[in-house]
Amino acid sequence: MNKPVILTGLRANNDLHIGNYFGALLPMVDMAKTRSDEYEVNLFVPDLHSFTTPIDHSLLQGQIMHNLRLYVAAGLPLDNPSVHIYRQSYISAHSELTWILDCFTGVGQMERMTQFKDKSSSLGNETISMGLFNYPVLMAADILLYGARYVPVGDDQSQHLEFARDIAERMNSKFERELFTVPEPVAKQHEFFGKEQGLRIKDLQDPTKR
Repeated sequence: MNKPVILTGLRANNDLHIGNYFGALLPMVDMAKTRSDEYEVNLFVPDLHSFTTPIDHSLLQGQIMHNLRLYVAAGLPLDNPSVHIYRQSYISAHSELTWILDCFTGVGQMERMTQFKDKSSSLGNETISMGLFNYPVLMAADILLYGARYVPVGDDQSQHLEFARDIAERMNSKFERELFTVPEPVAKQHEFFGKEQGLRIKDLQDPTKR
């Protein structure tokens, strides 16, 4: 690819809520419309990420198609050759690269991930899945597979983005070549996307929650 890559996606196992709409969907569409002259814009449906928490799998396919229709209704320019939308599970390289990165990732590093610690403390070790434990590695594969330099994230995903940077630098150093494009750090991501901090829509009943 000649252009730097912007990558973003929304899980499809839930109906989009107001936080998704204002914090992700509208910025996605605006980004695709205004930045595609200078950047490749990758929008993907991360359906593999949907499996990390319990879902009704019989509804997943319908939810994926419903959310795709919402993207189009919001004005996503599908006729633009620099705008790409795809389903994660249809591209086997996502899973394949995840396995390779797994082999260079320490268990301790994953255990220190804030989102994993928060969810595991509420669910308990017997019900927590390896998929949730491994979530940051799959997210890193999503990013590194396409050489994405810019990845808009909320503040709850900032630690995962920093892991993607860390594993890319580690692999590049170990094999003494630029295997992966290292994404920009969180501060530069927020500067690029015009945010001083990750967007967090507060719960209307409990403002301490997003």
